[in-house]
This record gives sequence, C-alpha cells and structure tokens, in this order.
Amino acid sequence: MQTDRRVFVAGLVFGVLIAPCSSWAQQPTKPRRIGWLGFTSLPEAKEVIDSFRHGLREHGWNEGADVVIEFRFAHGTPDRLPKLARELVRAKVEVMITPTETIAIAAKQAGVMIPIVIGSSADPVATGLIESLARPGGNITGFSMSATVLAGKRLELLREVSPTLSRVAVIWNEEDRGKTREFSETKMAARSLGVTVQALPIRGPDPALKLAFLSARTERTQAVIVLGETLTFRHRREISALAKENRVPTIWEGNIFMDAGGLMSYGPDILDKFRRVAGYVDKILKGRRPADLPVEQPTKFEFVVNLSTARILGLTLSPSLLLRVDRIIE
Repeated sequence: MQTDRRVFVAGLVFGVLIAPCSSWAQQPTKPRRIGWLGFTSLPEAKEVIDSFRHGLREHGWNEGADVVIEFRFAHGTPDRLPKLARELVRAKVEVMITPTETIAIAAKQAGVMIPIVIGSSADPVATGLIESLARPGGNITGFSMSATVLAGKRLELLREVSPTLSRVAVIWNEEDRGKTREFSETKMAARSLGVTVQALPIRGPDPALKLAFLSARTERTQAVIVLGETLTFRHRREISALAKENRVPTIWEGNIFMDAGGLMSYGPDILDKFRRVAGYVDKILKGRRPADLPVEQPTKFEFVVNLSTARILGLTLSPSLLLRVDRIIE
C-alpha cells in the first residue's frame, strides 16, 4: 500500500511538471510579419499584390495563419514614404517589400535597417542601394533590369510600326532617379538608330500630361515611349487617352500597363516578377541575409499588342510583327 501511494504521488508530481511543457508545446506559432510599402493605393496595386500572394502560397506560406502582410500606401504623395516606412518598422515587420527603386531609396533614407526586397529597379548599384548585383552587401536585394537593351528593342518595334520614325518622345517621372538614368540610356540607344529623342519629364502628384502632349505635338513627335513606374502607372489611362487623341502610338515597359489602351508593351512580365519576389521573402524569413542574395535580372519578357488601339490610330501592323507577339488584345 505504501509503495502504491509513493507511485501515485510521484506520478502526480511528474504530471504537474510536464503539464506546462505540454501546454507550451501546443501553443500556435506566431505569424511572421511582412511589410508592403506602396506609392499608389491598395486597389491600384491589387494585381501585383495578388501575384505576390500567389508566390507566397507556392512557398507554403498561408496568409492569416503563418504570415501577416502589413500594408502602407502613400496615395501618390512621395513625401509620405519615409514616415510610412518607419511605421512598418514599428509594426515589427521582419521584411519590407518596396515595389520600385524610388520607394526603396525613401525607406533607406528613413533609416530602415530590416531586410528590403525591391520589385523593380533600373540600376540599384548606380543609385547606391547595393554594392553589386552578385553581392548586394547590405539589407537590400530584389530585381533589376538592363534598360539599354530593352530601350533599343522598343525603338526597333516602334520603327516597324512607323518605318519613317525619326523622332520619339519619352515620358518618365523625373523624381525617380532610376528612371532618369533609364531615360539617358534610351537616348543613347536612339542615337545609334538615328532617332531623335524629346524629353517629356513629369512629376507627381498631378503631372501636367496635357502640356506634355501639346509639346510633343508641337515638335511633331511620331511616337511616345512611357517608362513604367508608379506615377506613370497611376496615370496610364490619361496618358493612353491623350496619345489616342493626338494620334501617336505608344510603347510601354510592361504588360501590366496595357489595360489602359496603349498600343504596345515590351518588357519583363511584371506579375511574374512579383510572384518571384515571394521567393526572396521566403528565403529571408528562413534565415538568409539580403546581403548574400544576388539581385536578379528578369528572365521572362512579353510583347503585347492592342489591335483595338491600332485601329483607332489607323495603323496596319505587319504580319511579321504580329507573328512575334506573345499576347494580343482585341
């Protein structure tokens, strides 16, 4: 009887000791926190955010269960970006996504030291965000692209649409350092093809687009290249409408702009790129350092043509051009 009592007491004590441990082991894991710092708004960024979410699911992250995304948007006001970046840091996000180079620069200037993944950048080395593409060396990594090669390709496509092309205008956000550099590279590519470039810089939040197109018409510009970033994305419909009104073809940097009615786009598949951004986030949440994650160049490019816009402009596109199109919008 004494032995049985000792066994009972020992068992009771052991149970008390292990109970907290078992209870602790069954506690749900705290969700990891991701920050998204955007220039426009949640509805305007929906497509790229949905693509990023798709990428997270591919890597096994379930939003709301084991990962939470904190969003902050500047609603077209760049001066708000540093404050919003600091808000995300205070929200204890572990990694921050900045869709463009300009947003990443604003976050860096705000003193953000947590890992940052850039969705798109023209030249992060030249703008001082990273040390090199192979070894970024700091808290920033993501995607970049070779603007010079793509600029030449877009000019060649415009020349196929307008064989006598000799003068093009370039619309870009002059407050975006990466796009300003890309404009210079577009001028270099145009010079090699004997094409004159007219600069049409704009700035937010309310760009003088009507004035820009009036200037293009005065200079007898034959086509317009639109360098893609958040400001031109936000005003893509107005740009496309003005181009149709002035009867000039446009070519854009990426497929995501084509819903606004531009004539053509050639560039990286932007939605695919943001799906791949999730791969960087996955690596960082699993312990990799941005400093050791090479900045990638896009691998998937898409040529899109809007036949409806071509008809409005009175253009007949050659069969040889249409054979190279990846996607046609009727």
